[in-house]
Amino acid sequence: MVVWCLDLFSKITTDKLVDFLRKSNLLDVDVLQILEKEKINGLDFILFSKEEFHFCGLKRGPATRLAKTAWCIKNKKGEELLPNTCVILDRLSQSLGQPSVPAFPGSSLRNLTITMLS
Repeated sequence: MVVWCLDLFSKITTDKLVDFLRKSNLLDVDVLQILEKEKINGLDFILFSKEEFHFCGLKRGPATRLAKTAWCIKNKKGEELLPNTCVILDRLSQSLGQPSVPAFPGSSLRNLTITMLS
């Protein structure tokens, strides 16, 4: 796992993580409430497996989506993430005083940024 990923996610609180996931349209509100109740933070998110999310009370579908998203972020697989996830992650990083997220191959970060500036 790359250092930027651990540095960034170690600073993400439960509230920030839930906000990131809400903006990414990855999960339903009831699933986000479970993450809040279990106090899952950024480091937990990036390190947990599907089984660990399931053990926390998430159904298999949301647990799989969370684990897959974390894996894609760790492995810079932007083409496998939901649209705008990289942009939302970059904004989160900057809001925490961290550098911009390195560009993910296949992500829409560059295209969306250019579109926003046009």
